[in-house]
Amino acid sequence: MSEILCQWLNQELKVSRTVSPKSFAKAFSSGYLIGEVLHKFELQDDFSEFSESRVSSAKLNNFSRLEPTLHLLGVQFDQNVAHSIITEKPGAATKLLYQLYIALQKKKKSGLTGMEMQTMQPPTNLRLQNMKSDAFREAST
Repeated sequence: MSEILCQWLNQELKVSRTVSPKSFAKAFSSGYLIGEVLHKFELQDDFSEFSESRVSSAKLNNFSRLEPTLHLLGVQFDQNVAHSIITEKPGAATKLLYQLYIALQKKKKSGLTGMEMQTMQPPTNLRLQNMKSDAFREAST
């Protein structure tokens, strides 16, 4: 599965860093490349605030910025998933990227923008999502 994702990332999306199945976990552990993928789909407006640094504060910043966007796409993401990716747990980044790939293909087929997707969410989901984001940031500090 990671070979297919690498082909998508390297050839179709042309992310800034070449990703191979062997480097997959390390390449995504900072959250930067996930942000880049979302930015290429016009879903991560604050990508300029992301850092390629591998220090823990930069990783926490990146992942806390990713969380609302991933939830908007319906991708399962919480502190445990973030921790697994940050610590390069085998298969964690691959699983998240596969879910992201599926969600982004659905978005592409629907032709919806990120803003249109947000306005279609019920207000209670948005409030809950914002509360989760706050809780994630508080627990991460």
